[in-house]
Amino acid sequence: MGYEDEGHEWIELRFPHEVFVDSVTLVEVFKPGAVSRISLAEDYVDDNTVPCCGADNGKCQGDPCSMDTEWRTLWTGTPAPIFTEEIREFKPPVCPYAIKTNTIRIDLDTELVPGWNCYDAVQLSGTLESPPGRRGGGGGRGSQL
Repeated sequence: MGYEDEGHEWIELRFPHEVFVDSVTLVEVFKPGAVSRISLAEDYVDDNTVPCCGADNGKCQGDPCSMDTEWRTLWTGTPAPIFTEEIREFKPPVCPYAIKTNTIRIDLDTELVPGWNCYDAVQLSGTLESPPGRRGGGGGRGSQL
């Protein structure tokens, strides 16, 4: 993220251990409220080892980012500025999937929440065994319930 109020941006994170996701908590330290979607991936196949441009807006001089990973939405909402100087822990209700993962993506709409949107930490919480009542993963490591 290199420009203020860029519009659609995202952060992709990989954690050390795979879990069946129960919750995602973001620590927003400045200009909170820009999160528009939180997703998970069963298999991450994009190459994030090279610099790339996510949007063709004329500001970035790199190659387009690869976007071959299939993302499943855990939460979606409308970004809205939250006028506070306090640090905020954002923990939206998530849609539980029967997919074990260590990879999530946080989509932001930085244009709707003006200023530099800053995050200090992200916590991925879950279980090692699939609890009953999860949405099916559609194959792979996840089991359909």
